[in-house]
Amino acid sequence: MPSTATPTRAAPIGRGHLHNALEEARDRAHLQDLCRAVSCSAADVSSDDIHIDMLRVLDLMRQRGYLVSEPRRPTTQRRHGRITWLVDVTLPAGAASFVWAFETPDTS
Repeated sequence: MPSTATPTRAAPIGRGHLHNALEEARDRAHLQDLCRAVSCSAADVSSDDIHIDMLRVLDLMRQRGYLVSEPRRPTTQRRHGRITWLVDVTLPAGAASFVWAFETPDTS
């Protein structure tokens, strides 16, 4: 006799409430680590107190005397589905300078 109950399936790996909670906890821990390292509050570098907002990080660096260029895209992209951004950073008082690269999801 066939069963009338519909089988329930587990959420695929990488989805579901538990996975989302773990990702959120990881992102919050990264935010707290950054705040401890640079002596700032979460509101200074995040809009939701969970995820790091790179534009806010760059603004904080500017407030602290770093010379920070506007983000620009390189001529080639390294990863499909991600956008790489480059930023020129010069430390205060004309000290060392470097190019900082970071990635964001490609939402287009």
